[in-house]
Amino acid sequence: MMETVCLPSVGERILGGAVCGALPLSCAAVSALVANAVVARFPRCTGPDTIIWPAP
Repeated sequence: MMETVCLPSVGERILGGAVCGALPLSCAAVSALVANAVVARFPRCTGPDTIIWPAP
């Protein structure tokens, strides 16, 4: 959540303009979409219950 708030202003300071402020946010969104596509294309053989053990 804080990444959504901070990335445009950080991009504006680093890249030098208000137009370029949304560039890091769009790069984060594209990387999240690519990660979801990879996980959807190559699912794990094991289920989440076998990886994350419940607390005793």
